[in-house]
Amino acid sequence: MVFIGNVDMNYLVDNFSSLSNNLIAQWQQIMNLTYNCNLAIDGILGKHCKSEALKHYLYYKNPLISNNHVLFIQKLLNKLGYTLQEDSMFGPNCKKATIDFQQHYNLTVDGCIGPEVTEKLLSLITL
Repeated sequence: MVFIGNVDMNYLVDNFSSLSNNLIAQWQQIMNLTYNCNLAIDGILGKHCKSEALKHYLYYKNPLISNNHVLFIQKLLNKLGYTLQEDSMFGPNCKKATIDFQQHYNLTVDGCIGPEVTEKLLSLITL
């Protein structure tokens, strides 16, 4: 069955956990919607995905990075027990949670969400 018509993209961001059992595919959708990355929605975190994660890494700066990618990461961190406000802004609390996450999983500690942190986050969450 094929449906043709408009799609409410806010539904994708707000209800990402109900769309699919494949978190990598959801991340790929978010990256495509946020940055127009043209990633295949195949649920595989391959070379192109890691390259885009590096190109669009998240970090604390002024003005704050604020987009759906940040919101998706906030939701993932909260699923692991963090208590971030899901406001789509990579502020000081996101940086602090990221540093804590990196330390806990023996990752490079820089407070940034790049390929290494993204891959670890996506591997830890089960829907």
